[in-house]
Amino acid sequence: MIARRELLALIGAAPLTLGAARGVPFSFDRLRSQADALARQPFRAPQPTPGADRIDYDAANTISFAPARALFDDRPGASPVRLFPPRATAPASVALHLVENGVAQRIYPDQALFGQVAGVVPPTGASGFRVMKRQGEGDWLAFLGASYFRAVGPEGQYGLSARAVAVDAGLDGRESFPAFTAFWLEAAADGSLTIDALLDGEALTGAFRFRCRLTNEGVHQEVDAHLRLRRDVARIGLAPATSMFWYGQTEHRTASDWRPEVHDSDGLALLTGAGERLWRPLTNPPRPLTSSFGDRNPGGYGLLQRDRRFDRYLDDAVFYERRPDLWTTPIGSWGAGAVMLYAFPTRSEIVDNVVAFWTPAAPTLAGTALDYAYHLDWRSTEPWPSPLARVVDSYTGDGGLPGEVPPPGVIKIVVDFAGPSLVGLRESGTVVPVPSLGRGRIVQKVAYPLGNVDGRWRAMVDIALDGGEEPSEFRLVLERDGRPVSETLLMQLFG
Repeated sequence: MIARRELLALIGAAPLTLGAARGVPFSFDRLRSQADALARQPFRAPQPTPGADRIDYDAANTISFAPARALFDDRPGASPVRLFPPRATAPASVALHLVENGVAQRIYPDQALFGQVAGVVPPTGASGFRVMKRQGEGDWLAFLGASYFRAVGPEGQYGLSARAVAVDAGLDGRESFPAFTAFWLEAAADGSLTIDALLDGEALTGAFRFRCRLTNEGVHQEVDAHLRLRRDVARIGLAPATSMFWYGQTEHRTASDWRPEVHDSDGLALLTGAGERLWRPLTNPPRPLTSSFGDRNPGGYGLLQRDRRFDRYLDDAVFYERRPDLWTTPIGSWGAGAVMLYAFPTRSEIVDNVVAFWTPAAPTLAGTALDYAYHLDWRSTEPWPSPLARVVDSYTGDGGLPGEVPPPGVIKIVVDFAGPSLVGLRESGTVVPVPSLGRGRIVQKVAYPLGNVDGRWRAMVDIALDGGEEPSEFRLVLERDGRPVSETLLMQLFG
């Protein structure tokens, strides 16, 4: 068990009320059993903390938390943890426990943890937490609201988010949002943190274990997950990532904002089970759209921010070029299923309108248990680089030749590829573009080395769509002697 003086050392000087004098045994297996037992009970929605509705976005950003009151602050080498007070966007309080040597002790945050905001006393309790750097240079991981969490990349910025699971995402308003209701925190002297969490929702329950550490490349998490379904779920999304895409290179001419691009991520990268590399540029679609990329035992997938030049965004306040990537690498065999990408239209940057996740092919019926594991890497470079050239820029515009009247109904697609596989290839014709179009026809195509930049080629393809309401899938890869020298571009085109 945890001696009371040892527990006080773990929580530092924080004004917290301890639970029972003696802790209780804790393990991930016990948490799994707790989630299974919870699934057999009727769902009870978490109740909002009294007073949380008064803490809006602006008020929440002014609440102070004394550094000396952080959990684990007095433990050598450990990453301190500061708590978030309940607020309008995350009104429910969560149960918090500290774990040491297999024994857990419940803690109860006191109002004295937080400073007053314009005369409004923050509610009692905590709706989440963030993990701080030992050097006091900000935080590197945060859990707040439903089952959402996010981490920084090597440039110290937050961007997109992850969550535990997506339930019926993109199915005509049927999506539900399970929430973490309890956490167990165990800090290590090397700065890493193990976070166990209980998930509860009307559709399912779950137990999650996150082993988290901050590295020079960003934040790495190893996740063990267990889900138990309360009801049938038509579309379950495992290891989902959520991001924002307002407009980019191809949409700027339709945007009302002065900045050239505004997005947290600009594409979905996939490494298939067969080893193929795919790249789907994100779009702000005219209506909600879902794309499905069937696979078996995927190698990984991620929402990435490839464009990392300040002059592409010109935003000197939020610095979109510093947003982290989030790459998911399955552990073990995930079997048959699909990576799904769901996006809906947005007219601002304050709405996350993109989510990517894995959905298994097998039906997910009431009573089903799902056990799976994966890595999450929050970085600014892809964790599994390839010698194949990758897409670095893509544009669309009128077809035909510059200076001539554009042929009606023809769209020009311009794609720049760069990478080791193109280095030294300087003669036109040594590399050829291989395009295909789901609906319509290819008018003309060409590929050539770009300027004086070794290892960079440009492909230009003119296409004509057949019309119709559904988008047409455009596919493009560069080949040499019949073998791919680039990843495959998959682009949605709207007639």
